[in-house]
Amino acid sequence: MDIKQINKKIGEIKRSGKALTDKIVLVELAAMAHCEQHNDSGALSRLVHAMPKSGRREALLVHIVDHAPLSWDKDKEVFKARKKGVWNIEGATSVPFYEYTKETVTKIDLKKQLTHEAYARFVKSVEKRVEKSIEDGAEYNSDELEAFSQRLSVAISLNGHFPVAA
Repeated sequence: MDIKQINKKIGEIKRSGKALTDKIVLVELAAMAHCEQHNDSGALSRLVHAMPKSGRREALLVHIVDHAPLSWDKDKEVFKARKKGVWNIEGATSVPFYEYTKETVTKIDLKKQLTHEAYARFVKSVEKRVEKSIEDGAEYNSDELEAFSQRLSVAISLNGHFPVAA
């Protein structure tokens, strides 16, 4: 395959991906309306099963659960009716599933990041990774291993007492 054929195939993939996404949105909204009207979540469950197990599938699940009085039964892999919740097909229409979960905000408590416990966990995890690598047959220089062991001893002796910029 030459570069012209490769570029042509890339364009085809891009177009078919867009068409597939549009079809998923259309089917999701129609299946939600059907479920609301007939109390039948089978089509929504089948749609989720038709999706590849990926972030897109997870985004679709979150989108459906957030806009319908349904929950996902992980064991049976089907939707089940919830007692609480309302249908919000209009909201689902206004923000499609592929955009719905993009803007997640991760919160981090910086006070907990440089504690003695966090430091000890970090040092221990480094030690375990090196030990596992050696057990798995990783190559290493004995001088480097000795230097690592010395640095590890210093790190353990510090026990999290290291200077932190204010």
